[in-house]
Amino acid sequence: MRALIIEDEPLAIDNLKFYLKDYPIEIVGVAHKIQEAVKFIKKEKPDVIFLDINLSGENGFDLLDRVNINFKIIFVTAYDEYAVRAFEVNALDYILKPLKKERIAKAMKHLFHTPSVVEQRHRYTLEDTIFLMTGTRACFVKLKDICYLQADSSYSKLFLSDGSCKTSTQTLKRWGELLPENDFFRIHRSFILNIRHIAEIKRRANGTYTVVLKLIKNPMEISRRRASDLKNRLNL
Repeated sequence: MRALIIEDEPLAIDNLKFYLKDYPIEIVGVAHKIQEAVKFIKKEKPDVIFLDINLSGENGFDLLDRVNINFKIIFVTAYDEYAVRAFEVNALDYILKPLKKERIAKAMKHLFHTPSVVEQRHRYTLEDTIFLMTGTRACFVKLKDICYLQADSSYSKLFLSDGSCKTSTQTLKRWGELLPENDFFRIHRSFILNIRHIAEIKRRANGTYTVVLKLIKNPMEISRRRASDLKNRLNL
């Protein structure tokens, strides 16, 4: 496994190298800045990168918009203010500094026993906080704060309980593969709802149905079949 370390702290680089020496990993380079990392990736084509977030004033996530991601990503960062289990970007793992042997071992287990990005994906839980890439910007979003998601061409929009809206580079289909099945429900090809935000399911005179969300003014249409499935999910 060929690896690139993207880190600007010498001690952090040395520590990571120390822990990785027990694994079948060849470190093909160390980059301290984004542009340097881009050159390394294009030249060496690593299988995995160990990526810090804070790189001397640069944001490590900016790298992902500048290269073709044909490698696995393991974040190694000192940021501990968020309980992050999974990311929208194709991150294999997220390791907090200071590094620990047991934590590195867990990451290596993921790395060597996960043959592809698709297979390494797992569904989120409602308690997860995800790192959301929105074009060139990034933010943390709690899944339980998502009221609903709406398809937007090859992108999607996330409408949150605080009234804000985030644009995601993931398709609605991909979100359907990642969101917890017991908590989110697809009422239409263009909408996925957080069922915990549902206030009411109304039946119209013509036999059609609408779903009313607690914090959303406009009700959403749902087919009779999907309404029946949703009622069963809610035990109504």
